[in-house]
Amino acid sequence: MGRRITKKEAQSLLLLMLLSVPIFLVFSLLESIGAPLFFLCLILIAGIIIWFKKKLREERIAELTEKYKDQDVVEKIMNRMFWQGQTEEQLIDSLQKPLDIDEKVLKSKRREVWKYNRDGVNRYRLRITLENGIVVGWKQR
Repeated sequence: MGRRITKKEAQSLLLLMLLSVPIFLVFSLLESIGAPLFFLCLILIAGIIIWFKKKLREERIAELTEKYKDQDVVEKIMNRMFWQGQTEEQLIDSLQKPLDIDEKVLKSKRREVWKYNRDGVNRYRLRITLENGIVVGWKQR
């Protein structure tokens, strides 16, 4: 009687099968059309992807420049930065919406902690504190 495979072995086998199919397809294509044409197609596809990503980036910069009219702010947002004094809207443009928000409403202000980069149950690697919609600090692990 044979032994049963462990969960780890089953996952490894599945990964091996998933990786082998694309490799087989690439080698089959390479064999059928020839190496020079294959590599020419790869270069063409890579060029199209690079051109498309550059175009999307230029459009995003134009959109942010129109919105904020400050090149320094646009550059920081494009580099996914956050800083004290940053508005809620700028933070969303920079880091996207948070995974979770803790909110406290006090007498004179509204305090929120925006949480990014989940690291476990209610554990986050980045917590950004906003008061009345403005970044006042953060804690990063």
